[in-house]
Parts: sequence; structure tokens; C-alpha cells
Amino acid sequence: MPSAPARLPSALALLRARLALGVIGLVLTLPAIPLALSLGTGGPLDPVGPATRDLARALDRMDAALSRVQAALVSAGGTLDGARASLADGASASTSLSTAMDDLASASSVEFLGVRPFAGVAPRFSELAERARALATSLQSTQDAVVASRTDLDRLQQEVSGLADALHELGAGQAQQQGIGGLSSWAGRFFAAALLAWLAAVSAVWLVDSLRLLRLRTGAATDV
Repeated sequence: MPSAPARLPSALALLRARLALGVIGLVLTLPAIPLALSLGTGGPLDPVGPATRDLARALDRMDAALSRVQAALVSAGGTLDGARASLADGASASTSLSTAMDDLASASSVEFLGVRPFAGVAPRFSELAERARALATSLQSTQDAVVASRTDLDRLQQEVSGLADALHELGAGQAQQQGIGGLSSWAGRFFAAALLAWLAAVSAVWLVDSLRLLRLRTGAATDV
């Protein structure tokens, strides 16, 4: 004996299912819209509000700390520039002094009427010239070290600036007032809210249409 075909749901049952789905869709989507807009802002509707507020405070504190670091690096750069200029002047002056002392030492060996009246001070002039050259060499070496330190400082400034820019993209500086994530985060919130609003509108249309059809079907059944 052949088996009976599977019985499909009736039109009335399907209509009632559509009605229930429309109600469920509205119940789920309408409350989710403000939650989506509040996500990441730290507001009262933010589902992860405490964690968001803690993260926002941490971002703002890091931004303030990096601002102080940048100011200190700028000040240190100015100090190094001043030190480099002073060392360059000192090295140049020491070189000029050594040259002058060499000239005086040479001049002290000049004879006058068969006598060298300044021969006794010539060794002293030579010693001063040697010390001046040593000082110039030391100052030049220190200047080279300062130049290298300035290069390292510039590199550090660039890294700190890059980190500060990355934090600003996340909303650092005003994260506690405007939320975290920056512009991209706000765009994501609005996109999610718009998607939920569209789903709510679809559910509402489905619900209204299901109520209309159910009323028509009920009215037709009553007339019969």
C-alpha cells in the first residue's frame, strides 16, 4: 500500500508563522539599534561600557604622556643643537689658538743682532699649541658624539610621533568624550544601526502584511 504524501503546513499556519517572525524581528532589532550606536562610546547603553571607559581613559593618559615625551624630546633637541654649535665654536677657537701658538713659537726663535731674546718662551708657546690642538680634537670628538645623539633623537621623535598618530586614529585625546575607534568606528556603528533599522523595517512590513492577510482570511471565513 503506497504511503500517504507528507502533509504541508496550511496557508493559515504559514501566515501565523510569518506574523510571529515579524514580531520577533521587531523585538530583536529595535532595541539593538541604540546598542549599536552606543557600542564603544562608553555610554549607559554600551554593552561593554566599563571596559570601554577604562580603555578610553588609558588612551587619553597615553596621549598625554606622549605629548610630554614629545615636548621633552623637542627641548632635548634644542639643547643638543646648542651644545653642538658651542662645541664647534670651541673646536674652531682651539684650532686657531694652536695655530697662533705655533706662530709665536716660530717667532720666538728669531735672532736679533745674534741674540734670540724670546728663545726661553718658545717651548712654552709650543706646549700651549699642543694643548690647544688636543682640546680641539677632544671638542671635535664630543661634537661628533652629539651629532650622533641628535640623529638618534630625531629617529626617536619620529617613532613617538608615529605612535601618537596611531593613538589619535583610535580617538586618543578625546576618547572619554567622543568614544574610541575614531571616524572608522563611528562609521561602523552607523552602518550596523542602518542594517538593523532596515531589518526592523522589513519585519514591520512583514508584520503589517501578515496582519492584513490574516484579517482578510478571518473575515472571509466569517462570511462563509
